[in-house]
Amino acid sequence: MAQAFCETDEKDLQKKKGVTKTGNNKQHNHNKDDGHDHEEDDEHDHGEQESTGWKSHWPLLLALAILLGMLVLEFGFKYKPAFPIDMIVYVVAFFLAGYNVLYMTFRKAKRLDFFY
Repeated sequence: MAQAFCETDEKDLQKKKGVTKTGNNKQHNHNKDDGHDHEEDDEHDHGEQESTGWKSHWPLLLALAILLGMLVLEFGFKYKPAFPIDMIVYVVAFFLAGYNVLYMTFRKAKRLDFFY
């Protein structure tokens, strides 16, 4: 456990200095004059943390609520909506749950980057 606290302190210190580790454990300095451009779709972390609570996962939770609602309607109340209505509801839930993956796939396909 003591090691976990040391790693956390070290990560906080590196963030303050502008140094982060990339996926292959190489350090990357994020100073303003680091000599290379950062595009909008850059893959590595710049120290900007998204919230990790339930609010950051609201589309996935909404998709789950839609699925559960449709299951309750169909199996609990024995009511199945007409074909185009239920298909539209399921497609909306699908896009809510997977829009991040679909967006990343589209972006990588546009750059012909299929293997990373």
